[in-house]
Parts: sequence; structure tokens; C-alpha cells
Amino acid sequence: MGIPHSGRKLIVDKGTVKASQMSSLKDIESMMVDIDDTKEFKQVFFIFACATLLAPTSHLEGSHSLWYTPREQLLGNINWGEFVLEFFIQAIHEHRRKDGVWIKGCLMFLQIFYFSISNFPTMYVELTTPRIAAWNHFLVKQRIKLELEMLGGFGKVELVSTSTEQNQIERNEAPAVDDPNETEDFDVICALMEATQR
Repeated sequence: MGIPHSGRKLIVDKGTVKASQMSSLKDIESMMVDIDDTKEFKQVFFIFACATLLAPTSHLEGSHSLWYTPREQLLGNINWGEFVLEFFIQAIHEHRRKDGVWIKGCLMFLQIFYFSISNFPTMYVELTTPRIAAWNHFLVKQRIKLELEMLGGFGKVELVSTSTEQNQIERNEAPAVDDPNETEDFDVICALMEATQR
């Protein structure tokens, strides 16, 4: 997704915080507009980005533990990729335990991950780094529509192994990956997703 996937682990306060103690997304938006200090803006923006895209909750009110994490811990060389993935995996476990309807976490990551590991011959999208750069709103809607119409649902396509992906790159069917750790990260994510599914 183009976010840092190396650096220090973000440690958040896991204490239970009541919803009434947290600012709403509208309040956070207003705070960002009124902030003059760049450092303070970045801290509040990270909370907003997590609440709306990277680690949203089912109520779209943001992560209480992230809101009450000391603001200075949100800056610097943070592994945001690890934070997003761990939040998402924890949300899947919680969803299964509670048999809930909604899944917390970055559903866009799940979509892009699924699209990038599945072979759907009638729709070719370039392999880019970050992968999300190749997918716009129209392409996502088109892929969902085609898969539903042609196959009757999701999960019925052939999954592409990383070795197949590498062969496509070598045959110039997709652009080369700039980051040498990209394939390794892809394998790790695949293994984590398989373990979570089991």
C-alpha cells in the first residue's frame, strides 16, 4: 500500500477506553484544519488515517488505544505496515470469536491483496509497487462486477504463486518490483493469511 514496512514497532496503549472519551472523526477533521504546528498535525493526521483507512473500526470512530497512545510515539521510523497487518489479523480473530457481522481493519488492503494474488484472465492490471497504485475506484468496481457476473462469487479464481508472479515479471508482462523485500513480504503475508484462515 506504499506505507513504511520497516522500522520500530508501534506500541499502543491497550487499556479500555470508553467511546465517550474519544473525539469523533468530525472533531479530528476540525482539529487538523486548526493546527498550525507541523509535528502536531502529523500526529493527528496519523490517527485520522488509521481511523478512516489503515485500521478503521466497525463504527468508524477510530482506534481508542491509538487515540490514547502518547502523540510523540506516532512520529519517527514506524513500521505502519506491521501495525495495519496486526490490527487486521486481530480483527479477524475477534470477528470469528464473536461471530460478528463487520470486520475491523483495512478492507482495501484485503481487496488489493486478493486482486494481486488471483489470476483473472479477462482483466489485466499492471503489477506495480505499491500494488495499490494500479487500482483506482473504477478498476476495483469493474473487477468485483466481472468476478460476480462471470464466476458467481469470490474465491473461485486460480491463485498466483510468487514464482509465477516472478516469471511474469521476467517475461516483461508486468513492471519489475523496485523493493527487493517485496516478494519476501508477499510470502509472509500469504503465510499469515493462510494461518488466519486455518
